[in-house]
Amino acid sequence: MIVMILVTIFALFVLYLHFRFSKKFVDILSGIPDGEYPMSDIYYIGFGIMELIHFDMNSKNAKGKIKLISEIYGKQYGPYYFYILRGGQITFGTVLTLLMFMITGISGNFKLVMAGVAVSAMMIWYLDELLNDKINSRRDELLRDYPGMLSKLTLLVNAGVPIREAWTKVAAANEGILYKEMRNTALELSNGIQEVEAYKTFGERCSIKSLRKFSTMMIQNLQKGSGEVVVFLRDMSNEAWEEKKHEVKRKGEKASSKLIMPIGLIFLGVLILIMVPMFAGLRF
Repeated sequence: MIVMILVTIFALFVLYLHFRFSKKFVDILSGIPDGEYPMSDIYYIGFGIMELIHFDMNSKNAKGKIKLISEIYGKQYGPYYFYILRGGQITFGTVLTLLMFMITGISGNFKLVMAGVAVSAMMIWYLDELLNDKINSRRDELLRDYPGMLSKLTLLVNAGVPIREAWTKVAAANEGILYKEMRNTALELSNGIQEVEAYKTFGERCSIKSLRKFSTMMIQNLQKGSGEVVVFLRDMSNEAWEEKKHEVKRKGEKASSKLIMPIGLIFLGVLILIMVPMFAGLRF
């Protein structure tokens, strides 16, 4: 009886959210790319709850997550996609909990409430993991292309091509996230943004240690008016290739360590398959 009362109250609250907010967030929902977030059509439920509780977009946790999201979508759209992420998580938590309460009220099986909480937690975790996978994939691609980009840039500058022109040529002749960011920087330069500011923004957008260091060194060479750009680029290129070798080695060791547990479980399973029939055939 108590469960049905709670279900009724919960259902009425969700209906209230639907009628009050289903049309209010149409513009926000229409901007979500197709397939980017699962079941995004009902995220207005989470947005509505966020509005009712006065969700703080400026908290320390929110700023940290927005910074991560900005690596993928840029500073301009970081807050927007963070809002969608939190709205989606709150939506799944609310809807799945309601469904489990309804099933529990009908079946009388209270264990389903715990199952609902577990499923809700998994969906919240899943949306965070989608974001983490995108960020890690982007960082891996940036690190993978970084040494090659430096080598190409070094060759052109060593041949007498000015650094700004070499940057534009390398960016235009190659594909990938890193070269796309370089093209964005080249576009900023052509629009009149100062080189120091453009390279600084490049480092912030890429947001990995190696590329931030590279952008800092580029800025320092510009400010000092150093004529040893080729030496600087060659040193950075050699350092990048060494880092790549170490990174490949670390990933190989990490992959090997991950295989230990599955191999151990397989060995244990085979051992059980062999030993059980042997002991079953013994008579004491």
